[in-house]
Amino acid sequence: MSPATADQVAVAFHNAGYLGELLSIIRQPASGEPPDLRHFRPAALAAWHRQSQQPTRDHGSVKGFGGAAGSARSGGPGAGPPPFSPLAPLGLVPILVMAGTGRGRRLIRRMVQAVVLPVRRWLPARDRLPPPLRGIARHPVRTMALTLGPVAFVGLLGLSVGANPAALVGEGPGGTGPGTSRSGGSSAQSAGREGILAVVLPQGPPVWQRLVSVESSIAFLQDRLAQQETEIQQFALAAAAMPNSPAPAAAPEPAASDHLAQLIDSRDSTNQLYRTALRVEYSIYLDTARDQTEQQALLAAVEQEAASIRDAVDYDLNVAGTQVGQEAAIAAAQQKLQELTSLSATQLQQIKAGQPFMLPLAGTLTQPFGATDFGLEPPLVYHGVFYPHFHTGLDLAAPLDAPVRAAADGVVLLATSSVDSQGHYVGYGNYVLIAHPDGFATLYGHLDRIGVSAGQLVHQGDAIGLEGSTGWSTGPHVHFEIRHKGELLDPAPYLAPGQR
Repeated sequence: MSPATADQVAVAFHNAGYLGELLSIIRQPASGEPPDLRHFRPAALAAWHRQSQQPTRDHGSVKGFGGAAGSARSGGPGAGPPPFSPLAPLGLVPILVMAGTGRGRRLIRRMVQAVVLPVRRWLPARDRLPPPLRGIARHPVRTMALTLGPVAFVGLLGLSVGANPAALVGEGPGGTGPGTSRSGGSSAQSAGREGILAVVLPQGPPVWQRLVSVESSIAFLQDRLAQQETEIQQFALAAAAMPNSPAPAAAPEPAASDHLAQLIDSRDSTNQLYRTALRVEYSIYLDTARDQTEQQALLAAVEQEAASIRDAVDYDLNVAGTQVGQEAAIAAAQQKLQELTSLSATQLQQIKAGQPFMLPLAGTLTQPFGATDFGLEPPLVYHGVFYPHFHTGLDLAAPLDAPVRAAADGVVLLATSSVDSQGHYVGYGNYVLIAHPDGFATLYGHLDRIGVSAGQLVHQGDAIGLEGSTGWSTGPHVHFEIRHKGELLDPAPYLAPGQR
């Protein structure tokens, strides 16, 4: 959508409290963000997706849910929904409890809107309905919330304890991963706190079942998110009287602004679940990268899968393994700092005096610290929030092999390289880690050459290496980080005046 079109939408909805969010959806839809990791569509979900594109006259189940589970369960497409479990009504208990509070009722309303609003536009006009049904048509969300809303929500999100095998979002204590315990298969006891999509799991180790479950959820939610954002964009264009814009199928009721607010609320709910699913996927790969046995089990399970699935799993394990390995090396080096005995009391005092950090390279700032949409940056949980892409420092670019200098006095903790099993540079590539007083540390990544060694005392401005493009890099630059007691910081506020 062009900037001019977005500006006209902004004028049309200038009084709406959701204007900022609406413009964000129009200009940068979440469904169009580059993926944090490589994803794949499990076979059962792919079959459901193909069926969901075909016209259907089956009104006995919600479109898209009976097909996938039924076909996988019986071995043939469209075999019907999974059998009903007598334990399924237990899934209503938390919803009924929520209904006792004002916040809970608002949450239920938003969840039901995600189900009702896409259906509402196909309802006939109220004046064509019998009088007893006109109230239902006027307030379908309220009616569904009081009657079928909880049941629809349980069915759609797979919260029923009888569903097999509840795909999950949420991380259990101890980081065992969602949905399936490490000791066995999928179960109600090991399911995450929030379900997303019930799928039939393949045979294989628990880690493969967990991954298939969350990949199914990601694919389903990404499709739904794209559909909702497209509907919001089209409705906003039509309501703003844009030329050549696709109009809604039926005139919205109530007013356009209120209807658009409901669409945005539904999209927000989907987006929240989508991002939670991405975080769960990330945690699965991190846990697997830390456990050699699970990693081998996962690789063995995907050996017979399609090449695209094998490539995705290999890539994601490499990303997670690189992060885990680098952070472990940095943590181990910082712990060994106390063992360095080559520094005299005078040298320590000189370091202790300290000075503001300087930029390590006389170059151009090409990327700041923080969340980004640059696809090469890996995912990260920062201050408890999951980001699909997060840049952990400052990128400074200059001609290849420009000298990289120590940002402050300190002791070199690491002067090493990050490589994969084939010896290829990954992550930071060649990098140096320097410890400074009061728990500070600086990191210099993607170096072409390293000019210092671990345990060496350096002073501010000393050359520690040459700028390069090793590891995950698109061109010559230095990646500069500042950490404090293990926590990543935005380096900009800690730089000397004139360099911020």
